[in-house]
Amino acid sequence: MPIEFRCPSCDQQLRVPDTAAGKNAKCPKCASVLAVPATSETGAISPLSPPASTPASPGAFSFGNPPESQPASASFGTPPLGGAFGPPPPSSPFGAAPPSSPFGSTPPGSPFGSAPGGGNPFGGGGSNPFATDPKGPSGSPNPYASPTGFTEPPRPINSQGVSHQIVDIGPIMNHSLEIWQKNMGLLVGTTFVAGILTNAVNWIGQGVQVALQANEMPEASVGVAVVFFILQNVVQIFLGIGQARICLQLARYQPAEFGDLFKGGDRFLPMLGVMVIAFFALFLGFALLVVPGIILLLFYWPAYYLIVEEKAGVIESFGMAGTITEGNRLTTFLVWLLGVGIIMLGCLACGIGVLFAAPLLSMLWATAYLMMSGQLPTQPQFGQQQPQKLYT
Repeated sequence: MPIEFRCPSCDQQLRVPDTAAGKNAKCPKCASVLAVPATSETGAISPLSPPASTPASPGAFSFGNPPESQPASASFGTPPLGGAFGPPPPSSPFGAAPPSSPFGSTPPGSPFGSAPGGGNPFGGGGSNPFATDPKGPSGSPNPYASPTGFTEPPRPINSQGVSHQIVDIGPIMNHSLEIWQKNMGLLVGTTFVAGILTNAVNWIGQGVQVALQANEMPEASVGVAVVFFILQNVVQIFLGIGQARICLQLARYQPAEFGDLFKGGDRFLPMLGVMVIAFFALFLGFALLVVPGIILLLFYWPAYYLIVEEKAGVIESFGMAGTITEGNRLTTFLVWLLGVGIIMLGCLACGIGVLFAAPLLSMLWATAYLMMSGQLPTQPQFGQQQPQKLYT
């Protein structure tokens, strides 16, 4: 016959099999270790607690599921000595428990039972911090959910739509290659014409120099060489603005045409100022050491595109360029290495491949500028195929 007695510490009614007499048992409520009496205490036997149908082993005891014959209202797990307890008091944080699980009913195939709601911190809905839904019913973000978009929006730099965004080499390369393939005819054509016009100035100057040297006029030949050198750079800067605009428009999926190559006059003087400052800075950097010159290139190259797009003045463009390249200098170096490899591959086909490699290189730098300045997303947004006019 089971032995029933009460815990002297918390007055919890306990019941164990008669084979546990004289052994130690642990109260499940207050965790006190008690000595099991030889017989039930007077008035301790509850009329609602029938005797256990299966005797427990006299060995190790643990809390487990009660015997199948035990009524649901008279058990709360298996006590340390194999018997069964009565229903938990109202102060129990789990309330009255169903027959076999203290955490609710167990559906077929689930070892954990159905998740309760409400106050259970591991229940369903928005109160579960590990749920896959990034937001609960209250709309508050879940810090444990995977990001569904940009983890950090671009940081604005000025009111002209320029921001700061850290970018990897992968999105730049993929986007540039896509635009280059779709617009190869326009890009190769403008590269060919710009190269012919720039070199034509050089060829004319060399012809004049040869004629002057043949007439024994070396001083005049030197003067002509200087004049045509300056003229060649002027033509190159002018056409370079047009090429940069074409690449920027195509990178934004905006229409561009061949005539845009000759529309760089409005930005010529600001670009000339930037090129003069950059020339002396790079000359000084490379004269001291090679490393300072490379650092200047990694820090301030976006100033060229800021002037092309009228996003900043001559002096302001260098400060904004330094901000844009923060966190992007390794990517800039990788873009440069990639460009060197592309040009080397283009030179393999007797120089003809440069006509195809040079526009791809221009598209790489234009895309890198747009992504790093937050004007082009690093990956397409959901439901958006072609971004249009992402700058103000």
